[in-house]
Amino acid sequence: MKHAADKYSEPGFQQKLDLVLQRRVKFDIDVSFPAGLLTKQVNSDVQGVGTFNGISLATLAQFSFYNPNKINKLRPYKVGAGFVALNAFNLNPDANSARNLGIVILGSVYPTRSDAKLTFPLYLGGGYLLNGGKLFFLLGPGIGIRL
Repeated sequence: MKHAADKYSEPGFQQKLDLVLQRRVKFDIDVSFPAGLLTKQVNSDVQGVGTFNGISLATLAQFSFYNPNKINKLRPYKVGAGFVALNAFNLNPDANSARNLGIVILGSVYPTRSDAKLTFPLYLGGGYLLNGGKLFFLLGPGIGIRL
């Protein structure tokens, strides 16, 4: 902002303003290929912690949250919902491969460095398997690459 010298007889002043659009959340769609997800089905015959899955395919609608004290800095966690195809790329000719499609709600924790090109987020969540109709929980790492 600057004083209009031709309209006023007194000397004016000049002031610089920074306008910042403050957002609280960011919405995005994430497609990933998680491998090694540890899944545990509720009321299943498998004893112990659960089973590891092969390469899967996940499509999630996610919300990221901005830090209110820093400009354009996201918090290190996301919350989302979507679909996961467990063992989608299992090339084993065995007909008993544990392929399944599930509807999931996931939370994920990402590294706090914003300039990292390679990240390893951690996913935790649960959902409902469409083939078999069972609830399940999952935990596992992911690999993120930013170009």
